[in-house]
Amino acid sequence: MLEAICGHSVFAREQELLQGYVTLAGGARVGICGKPLYENGKVTRLTAVTSFNIRIPREVIGCAERFIGRFFDGSTPLSAIIAAAPGAGKRTFLRDCARCLSDGIGVPRSLRVAVADERNELSGTTEGHAAMNLGIRTDIMEGIPKAAAIPMLVRSMAPDVIITDELSGAIDTEAVSEAAKYGIAVIASIHAGNTAQLRSKAWLRHAVEDGLFAKVFFAEKNIVRNIIVRDRYFRRKQTGTSYTVLKLLLAAAAFCICMAAGRVAAEKYKLRQKTLCGFLSDLKVLEAALKYERTDVKSLALLLAARGSLREFWRIMSDELTNGAGFGEAWRRHRCELMLNEDVGAIADGFAEHFGSNDAETELSRLEGTLKQLSEKEKAQCACFTQESRLAVSLSALLGAAAALMII
Repeated sequence: MLEAICGHSVFAREQELLQGYVTLAGGARVGICGKPLYENGKVTRLTAVTSFNIRIPREVIGCAERFIGRFFDGSTPLSAIIAAAPGAGKRTFLRDCARCLSDGIGVPRSLRVAVADERNELSGTTEGHAAMNLGIRTDIMEGIPKAAAIPMLVRSMAPDVIITDELSGAIDTEAVSEAAKYGIAVIASIHAGNTAQLRSKAWLRHAVEDGLFAKVFFAEKNIVRNIIVRDRYFRRKQTGTSYTVLKLLLAAAAFCICMAAGRVAAEKYKLRQKTLCGFLSDLKVLEAALKYERTDVKSLALLLAARGSLREFWRIMSDELTNGAGFGEAWRRHRCELMLNEDVGAIADGFAEHFGSNDAETELSRLEGTLKQLSEKEKAQCACFTQESRLAVSLSALLGAAAALMII
């Protein structure tokens, strides 16, 4: 039987036999088991064959049409893995993916497809003619390892997508990474019936987590039962225009939000500075009024409501005084509207608590002392407010830039 399988030339199929299989015309694979001769750490030949395992491929035209759109981000094809247990139909699904991508079925546009068919099971090529329908724009490289075939296809055929089967180690993912550098998507299969089995392959787990593969499909009897989308930033070459625009918009929005928050904080500091300066200006107006012996507290409040910098505040104070409240009592109720800090507020409280209960000369003397203390505080406070305002803007700009970079 071995003679028949090898076309009566066992020596011509020796390299395949050393790997434990022979591929027949049409893509059928015959697994071979027996007694190998093991020398210097490798199998040199088979000395006896005890059993055969014949796998007959079949086409299921249309099995990928429902799902092929998931391999795209806009009009850009994405790298993906088809994972399934043995015998679930991974190669059947890959064949139809090649046909759909090549012929433009269920996808935004037809693509140039290349197939790295190491065991000749995807295409079943015989004498240069593929036994399987892989599409009219599909180029096939068969009979050599994927690690060698993929770079050759990248250099010679300029494909949009490369399809291959059975990734088996880090050397294969390195070839996939090389294709990704040139913006070429790679769709490959792997033996893994669930996520636990997938993660147990460290070389593959790292490739998926690093964004080498954008999506992972799990298939069972040609039916995709679940899709896992790795929510990572795809490589620049794999990212579609819509995704890039979305990231830029999000980055710009994050930067603008941070800058707006900084501006709000800066404006708050500027408002406090303006209020402090206005309060000092009003006290100077009050000082001038006391010099002309206008000692009636209500009249002074009305004067400040008409001519002061903080007219709304003094209007409220005037209303309180009209309703019979004392100046100190009205001050305690509404001083928070001035946003005075602790030091300045303590000085102002000391003056306002007993304002209006003494003669004009005493009030004037107390007011002059208060003005002197507040003027000294004003310089330090205004410098502090200016510094904090600038710091708020600078920090918001840094945070906005950091957020934008993280998104991009």
